[in-house]
Amino acid sequence: MKTIDVALVCVYYDSKKLQPTLRALQRIDRAIGLGHTIRVANHEATWTALKSTSVAVDGAEVIRHDNSGMEFGAYQAGLDRLLADHDPEWVLFANDTFATHHSFGTVYRRKLAAETGRGHAVPAIIGQVVYLPRSFTVEGLRTYRWISTNLFALNREARRALDGRVYRDELNARITETSEMANFFRRRSTCSCASIWRLGCSAPVRVGTGMHLTR
Repeated sequence: MKTIDVALVCVYYDSKKLQPTLRALQRIDRAIGLGHTIRVANHEATWTALKSTSVAVDGAEVIRHDNSGMEFGAYQAGLDRLLADHDPEWVLFANDTFATHHSFGTVYRRKLAAETGRGHAVPAIIGQVVYLPRSFTVEGLRTYRWISTNLFALNREARRALDGRVYRDELNARITETSEMANFFRRRSTCSCASIWRLGCSAPVRVGTGMHLTR
């Protein structure tokens, strides 16, 4: 049976969340069998602790980022480094809030393992789907749902559909500099990147949540 390669890009900002996040990722690793791992220190205070801890735990590669673009700028930095040497079937993106601000328990791990264990011939994103009772528009694309961005996975076809970009400066500027959109994102605590919606609106996509998978 072919083993599907799942790499990890994880972003750390708060050093107090380091150990809980590492423990949660170890549980995911046992369920999935993670491949190459890039840990991104998105704040100087996390750099030293993360580097020594990661080497001690699993030899993961650690890089610095300056928090530009917030977690999505750091996701992009980690993805760029990963794709320089690897092209896995799936890339799992996580930040240090998925196991501290939220509950990511056994049911979610099992669903994540099941979905990343399958190959998809179309661009696919796996994550927890968040809904609004009314739709909204970003860059001319209308939607009423999005993927929670504290933990999600993109397959190879999705990364190609996005040209390897999960973060774009111009879209981040639109969101952070437009008062209506800035207020929306502050209220909803959603991602600062519209690339994911562009994927969802312009390409065939399978969206998985911790509880179900929908077309």
